[in-house]
Amino acid sequence: MHELTGAVGTKITMAAPLHKANRRLQLAVFLLLLLFTALVVPSAARADYREPISDDQGVYLLATSDDLFWFSKTVNAGSADIKAKLMNDIDLSDDGGNSSHWTPIGQYRTNTPNGYAGIFDGGGFTVSGYIVAFADAVNTDDSGNQAAGFFGLTSADIRDLTVGGVVSVDISGTTSFIHTGGIAGLNNGTITDCFNGGDVLASAGDVKYTGGIAGLNNGTITNNIHSGGVSASGGSSSNYVGGIVGYNNNKGTITNSTHSGGVFASDGSNNYAGGIAGYNSNKGTITNSTHSGGDVSASGGSNNYAGGIAGYNNDSSITNCAYSGGFVSVFGGSSNTAGGIVGNNYNKGTITNCAHSGGVSASSGSNSNYAGGIAGYNSDSTMTNCAHSEGTVTASDGSASYTGGIAGYNMGGGTYPTAAGPPPAILR
Repeated sequence: MHELTGAVGTKITMAAPLHKANRRLQLAVFLLLLLFTALVVPSAARADYREPISDDQGVYLLATSDDLFWFSKTVNAGSADIKAKLMNDIDLSDDGGNSSHWTPIGQYRTNTPNGYAGIFDGGGFTVSGYIVAFADAVNTDDSGNQAAGFFGLTSADIRDLTVGGVVSVDISGTTSFIHTGGIAGLNNGTITDCFNGGDVLASAGDVKYTGGIAGLNNGTITNNIHSGGVSASGGSSSNYVGGIVGYNNNKGTITNSTHSGGVFASDGSNNYAGGIAGYNSNKGTITNSTHSGGDVSASGGSNNYAGGIAGYNNDSSITNCAYSGGFVSVFGGSSNTAGGIVGNNYNKGTITNCAHSGGVSASSGSNSNYAGGIAGYNSDSTMTNCAHSEGTVTASDGSASYTGGIAGYNMGGGTYPTAAGPPPAILR
């Protein structure tokens, strides 16, 4: 309001100019509209994280991509033991049909050191339309090692899930370990009745654990199938690559599982490739599992190991397994070891009731090359009731080359009572 003094000394009171009053009114209306929009119309980010409905048991029922994004975010924020069930197939592609980047479910936190620890029931449904890159990976410990997969670090019960995304990580310039798997990067729980139809790829960096179902398994994997390719390449250390699991460790079990597709480990200091597991160690077990229709190859490192079932079997067991329809090969580097079932069977490892049909080749190692129809190298270990058929076994080049229908080289108390295949022959 304004006061003016007239000619005769009277005061005249006038309202504020109209344009200023309008400004105030416009500002008030704008603020009210802004508040209304925030309350009534969720943003895209808020829609991603809306809490889905749950049943009377507290299980979240995931029916949309928004539900899945919310679930991953919530678990990784610390609610690691919540449960979920898929209600239908979910495509995570964006509006343009491009694959969305996916943050794996389950990560290391000081208050949730075991990652995701709940129950996830896929209900037989499929999640597709996503990619997991190194930028999406999550921590597995407080040292900066990481995991990439639909799940990251898990001690959960995961069941009846199909995934069709791509997991592809390049860890150039880092010294961290990467655990890369189609279902889970690092599994300390159970994975049952799951299927992965996508490729799993890792490159550069340091140690890489890469598997069609899990990169590293310390838990239980049962009735799983992977039908895509698996590969790890380059880096300053070891590559562990398997059709189901990259590294099976600490009494980890793989049972009734199948892989069809190529398995390739290359250009690390040591390369391990197996149709089921790249490396089977520390009382690990692989039982009733098969690999078919894809080659298995390890190359380019100082030491290369490849097997139709496992690249290396150390103080562990492989029982009732078979590989057919592909070729096992190792080449380059210093020492190469290839077997139709296992590359190197070592330190009280056991191979029982296993069969291989196909070719095996070890070549171009500057030192030694070992090739066997069942195991390329058998040391202080046992092979029982195993057979190799319908494929040539060859070793060549280097200072020494060894081949055999059952074992390329047998030493240190290694035994192979079997009804098929001759004793190892030494070729120079």
